[in-house]
Amino acid sequence: GRKEGRKEGRKEARRFIHYSSTRERRRRMTTTEEPVGEPASLVKVALVTGANQGLGFALVKAICKEFPQGTVVYMGVRSMEKGGQAAVELKKLGLTCKPIMCDVSKD
Repeated sequence: GRKEGRKEGRKEARRFIHYSSTRERRRRMTTTEEPVGEPASLVKVALVTGANQGLGFALVKAICKEFPQGTVVYMGVRSMEKGGQAAVELKKLGLTCKPIMCDVSKD
């Protein structure tokens, strides 16, 4: 039933298709059951709007803690002064992020 379908779906997600060469691509195809990798390893850049306070600030903090290396976190802020203050506060905690001017309001 449903559990078996999920199991098969996960199994398919782990399957890679490898072609031996361009010329032999149509004739020979092999598969392997190696894991794809954790979704966290795919994260490289994050942009969080409203990041100098409230929920946006908490999200930036959580991303910086979860992915400390290899991830660039941009703090989208309407005020560079407030964004800079928030970045300094995060830097005191040993977290790295970059504030950028980003106003996503209608006007």
